[in-house]
Amino acid sequence: MKNRTIKASGLWLSVVGLTSLITACHTPTTPPEAGRSWVAPEWAETRADQEDWAAIRAQTLSTTGTLTLAELVDQALLANPTLQNSWAQARQSEARMQQARSAYYPSLSANAAYKAGRSDNNTLGEASSLTQYGPDASISWLLLDLGGRSARVNAGIDELLSYNYQYNQTLQDLLRDVQNAYYNLYSAQAAVLAAQSTVDSSAKTLEATQAREEAGLGIHLDVLQAQTDHEQALYKLEDALAMVKTAQGALASTLGLPADTPLEIAPPEQAMPSVTNLTEERISSIIDRSLARRADVAAAQAALRAAEYAVKAANSDYWPTLTAGGQADKTWNRFENDALTDTDSYTYLGYLGLSWTVFDGFLNVNKKQEALANQEALRAQLRGAELAAGTDVWNSFYSLKSALKKQVFARAALDSANEAYSQALDSYNAGLKDITFLLSSQASQATANSTLVSAENEMYIALVALAHATGSLSEEQSGINKLTMTEE
Repeated sequence: MKNRTIKASGLWLSVVGLTSLITACHTPTTPPEAGRSWVAPEWAETRADQEDWAAIRAQTLSTTGTLTLAELVDQALLANPTLQNSWAQARQSEARMQQARSAYYPSLSANAAYKAGRSDNNTLGEASSLTQYGPDASISWLLLDLGGRSARVNAGIDELLSYNYQYNQTLQDLLRDVQNAYYNLYSAQAAVLAAQSTVDSSAKTLEATQAREEAGLGIHLDVLQAQTDHEQALYKLEDALAMVKTAQGALASTLGLPADTPLEIAPPEQAMPSVTNLTEERISSIIDRSLARRADVAAAQAALRAAEYAVKAANSDYWPTLTAGGQADKTWNRFENDALTDTDSYTYLGYLGLSWTVFDGFLNVNKKQEALANQEALRAQLRGAELAAGTDVWNSFYSLKSALKKQVFARAALDSANEAYSQALDSYNAGLKDITFLLSSQASQATANSTLVSAENEMYIALVALAHATGSLSEEQSGINKLTMTEE
């Protein structure tokens, strides 16, 4: 007996040791102390999967020429990970809804067992080996739960509607982001042209001062001032070139592409609305129509309805449930002792059960209170979403109205600044004006150039913002040219 005990103990220790060794090989540890980096074990590093990044790298654009806004939108809809994540969440919600529907169906299970052992509980008073095996099956069907199933299914339906609306909102957000990134890149390229124009003007000014100095009509200080102004213009040009690269990277990332993807975009094609189209008399009706189209508001409404059904489901937990079921099994008994008779047994039964939890330590009471509080929270969120949507439309409407006017003023200011610089340069060459006047005209021209670029970008972004605020963006649109501000 002692020998057997020692052997059993050794076997047990071996199993425990082997199990500990296996789990230790795949168990990470925390950093050794605060302030020191955690070093990943080799087995964790080998799990780093580069397949996703390789797939991103392998993507190619559908065109080799300049990309229109519509082509950029198509690429984003295909590859943007945020949109794909929202779609996956909607599919998860659909699966949860189908799980709730499963309560309407019976539950059927089948099992099989095999047992082998020794027993001395027989009529001969001798120990005997016994083998038992056989299948069994059972079925259970919830017949009545006083509204719990239907409430959970309806809650799942509205939850799915909420996720679907959230997906639509994510899609509209993506369309907005693509267009904003597109216009930011276009404006950055326009800023380069404006900066280059300033460089050209400063170069003309520098040449004029050098010519006057060589002719003995000017002083070297004028040349130095013009040289300083020219170098500053070159500095701003480099800054503008860097902004183009930054805008290219932002657009590529929005499209679901690596930031270093080369992108050449086509200029905008849509015509801007006139200021006269943005009448203030119908802003209230625009806000009301926008609330009916906004996907985020619809998602909040669906979430609130799902919470209301959750309250009904919590109410049903107070009441009994009625269940019907049945069971069948077959067992074969085989004895090693020939003196014992092998016997087989089977069982068939059906039942009708009533279950009622009379007291559960106030568990159901608090579940209902939680559901009610969640309902009130979602109702407040809906009101907040509606107010925010109205404010979004209001602000976007007046931002666009202002941006359109500012763009007109900025273009007129640039025309005047160009003419003023041309006359100032002629006057300086004729000796009628000094270098200070010429440089001032040149600075005004540069400012007007930058102002026009900013005003045009503000106008494009404001139009996108208004289309987004009114829920007018869709994947079928080629850009935002289909947005109308007239009463439908």
